[in-house]
Amino acid sequence: MKTTIYPLIVAAGTGSRFGTNRPKQYLKIGTKSILAHSISRLNHPDLDALTVVIAHDDAYIQNEMLDIQSSFDQTVYYTTGGDERWQSVMNGLNKICAEGGQDNDWVLIHDAARPCLPYADLDRLIHKIKSNQCNAAILATAVVDTLKFAKDNHISHTVSRDDLWQALTPQAFKIGVLKSAFEFVITNRLQITDEASACEAMGESVAIVPASRMNIKLTYPDDLPLMEKILSGLFDELVKLS
Repeated sequence: MKTTIYPLIVAAGTGSRFGTNRPKQYLKIGTKSILAHSISRLNHPDLDALTVVIAHDDAYIQNEMLDIQSSFDQTVYYTTGGDERWQSVMNGLNKICAEGGQDNDWVLIHDAARPCLPYADLDRLIHKIKSNQCNAAILATAVVDTLKFAKDNHISHTVSRDDLWQALTPQAFKIGVLKSAFEFVITNRLQITDEASACEAMGESVAIVPASRMNIKLTYPDDLPLMEKILSGLFDELVKLS
């Protein structure tokens, strides 16, 4: 039985921490926007139509649509987001379902500001989805740096790295499971930082698929030159040697 997987790109953020005069997903690397690069990374034969969630007052998307469509091999739909990330994702889910998505299908959610997703990582996540071993799975990397807990810029103690993972995207869920998780968040007035935390709060197990550290998110200005190097292929030889 075919596993239907709908990719969803969350591009409704304003990028206020980045400090530019436009949302960071519309900054350029080479001739393409960060958003177009991120979408192109989702080209995979096992993925279905893409939904892009944008801000209701997005002033840039019209100029990007041709580039976006040329970056993705399937149909591309658009919808507008909400005030918070999870509300934007929920709007995206509603659009997917309006276009034929079912509760037993999967949604694969990716950040618009992660243009360096390796194909091998995406392929491993899709393989996990198709294994029928879970209802939710995310890409993540094990924490390797020493972590300090601090108050008022003074260290209180060192935090153990044992069993700590840094959550990445894409994050994938059965559509019905994620809708139930969001209903749980609404009912209990919870604050969540990603879709996996909504499932965790509901008691749904979320599988981890180990992933590359190259899948970085554009958050601060000094992330941009590193992304440029990764996308230019400079790191290809390093990966081969590692």
